[in-house]
Amino acid sequence: MRRLPIPPSEPGSRGLDAGDVALLTFATWICFVLVTAVVMFVGSTATVESARGLLVFVVLGAATISFALVWLGAPIAWLVGRWMRNVPGVLPHVTVFWLLGAVASGIALLLLSSVTGAAQGADQAGPVLAAAAVCGVCSAVGRTSVFVSERRHARRRRRRELHTASS
Repeated sequence: MRRLPIPPSEPGSRGLDAGDVALLTFATWICFVLVTAVVMFVGSTATVESARGLLVFVVLGAATISFALVWLGAPIAWLVGRWMRNVPGVLPHVTVFWLLGAVASGIALLLLSSVTGAAQGADQAGPVLAAAAVCGVCSAVGRTSVFVSERRHARRRRRRELHTASS
């Protein structure tokens, strides 16, 4: 079955270019850093003084590691965006990027917890799934930021065309 091309005005009608991937990657990372900052703030109010320093260290480490991981995942985001360029609508794109972020981060979290020994003697399935779902949301936010950017550029382009046509 051959896919029909979708109109260029439709969101997601083109594959991701380098600028889109950079925007997606930074938006995903910034969302993750904001979530970890909230966790740090909430966690620091509920922990004893001696554990606060460790919590800050862990969150800053997570922010640093996540920066590297989102850039390692950027080529995959580009490929997925290119693969989905003929899929109409915003929801399928955002859903696929949520799943991609959740699965990739879930695997990374499971590997990290097994390497560090954090999973020894404890059931980590719940926290890992919750963290993976949140990371998936951050990936979906990143993809959504590209759609918002596309719409803004399309609006500006239409204004320019109307302005030049009326001149």
